Amino acid sequence: MKQQKIYAFSSKLNHGMTLREYYAGLAMQSYCTRDLEKGWKKDEIASDAFEMADEMIAIIELGE
Repeated sequence: MKQQKIYAFSSKLNHGMTLREYYAGLAMQSYCTRDLEKGWKKDEIASDAFEMADEMIAIIELGE
């Protein structure tokens, strides 16, 4: 799925992070507040976070 780049904290000087990156960061925070001794691997957490971000953006786009 090709997504348009929507920026989360843009300014005249730069675009900052994309909304996808911002949402992924929020999703990763929820993983980090859990007990990470359950055997979660960092690459799995990052991948899952971006999947969650993609789902959030897809839901937003459905509403437009």
